Amino acid sequence: MSNGHLLRISAGKAINGQVSASLYQGRWLMVTIEDTTLETRKFEPFKNDLVESVKIDRFPAATQLTFRLKESFQTANVIHRPPASEILISLFSDK
Repeated sequence: MSNGHLLRISAGKAINGQVSASLYQGRWLMVTIEDTTLETRKFEPFKNDLVESVKIDRFPAATQLTFRLKESFQTANVIHRPPASEILISLFSDK
């Protein structure tokens, strides 16, 4: 059993904006990507062993991805260096 997971978001093109992530009630991961618009159709049906569902909100200055996770986590850390096309989110629990 592990105490962490790595969630990879691959955009296929450079992401130049700042990226932040926060957890709400342990099972909701909100990832905000500033100054970008993403091709969100690919995220809509996304599910795996970690992600139950994804909701996408577009705002004038940012895109927010909200992941409903299948387990609870205490910490989320963003690994992204603009202009990389990938965002890594490390998720850790106390287990």
